Amino acid sequence: AALARVVSLLGTRAWLAGTDARVTTWYAMVPSTIIFVIAAVAFGEWHFPNAAYGWWAFFGAAITTTGSTLLIYVSTNRVGPFRTALAMNLEPLLATVISVPVLGEILSPLQMVGGIVMLAALVVFQLKR
Repeated sequence: AALARVVSLLGTRAWLAGTDARVTTWYAMVPSTIIFVIAAVAFGEWHFPNAAYGWWAFFGAAITTTGSTLLIYVSTNRVGPFRTALAMNLEPLLATVISVPVLGEILSPLQMVGGIVMLAALVVFQLKR
């Protein structure tokens, strides 16, 4: 996954260098939306939300996904693809740590060691650059 992120960010930087992050986001989100709609229609798996909170969740997910994609491309333009990819690799670690107080998850010792190793690797890689 990390390699895919770096390749994607490097490709974006190479082909859309200097392009406004809003345009890059447009080029990323529109094709993925079209593919999603075609797949949903082709497989008949589109189900509309049944309640107001479902619609709020639907639009909230659309807005936050678009916003995060925009911020990724802003970051790529400002700090470069490698540092952006490093920051993106913190996402699973932070999600796991936040799940403890929010969802009441219990981390195993192995998960804690894995998180420490991941964080140490990111710090070491950043220091070497």
